[in-house]
Amino acid sequence: MGADDEATQLADAAKLPWDDRFKHSFWKARVAAYECVVKEAKLSQEIASSACLKAFGESRSESAGPRARIEPSSGR
Repeated sequence: MGADDEATQLADAAKLPWDDRFKHSFWKARVAAYECVVKEAKLSQEIASSACLKAFGESRSESAGPRARIEPSSGR
């Protein structure tokens, strides 16, 4: 795969919904999506205000299964 092909795939992946980016078949597209999650996590005040973080949380809980869903701690 040439550099142009990679750049095209990354550009095309960036246009997809977050859910599809996290599950993309091209590993570099998934890495780019995860890097956006890290950046958003550093900048966002809350998950609900970030489409990226919200989609990431939903995709993680789906892949882990319904019993593995992580609930926010009560602060105890």
